Amino acid sequence: MSQTYELHFGEGFDDDAVTILVDGQPYKKLMLTTKMQLGLAHIERVDLKPRQMVTLRLDSSGVDTESRLQKSKSILKVSKQDNVVVIESTDVSPGYV
Repeated sequence: MSQTYELHFGEGFDDDAVTILVDGQPYKKLMLTTKMQLGLAHIERVDLKPRQMVTLRLDSSGVDTESRLQKSKSILKVSKQDNVVVIESTDVSPGYV
């Protein structure tokens, strides 16, 4: 049974290409720039199964960051720090102004 997960791409993106992979297979490619007023670049909703592996690849560096999905934490907060993608799982929706 699938569940909707939200990937909240937040701080640090500046015209960055990011590829979303699910269980190692390409899912979607995004061009991201953080809107400084909101601290948000994009929200991507995906229907996936708990325990699937989501990998985010920062195309400019080829660096991958992985997160195994948890049923109780359907939101992934994603940021870019020091040219690396950082993922934090949560069950609380971030507030944007």
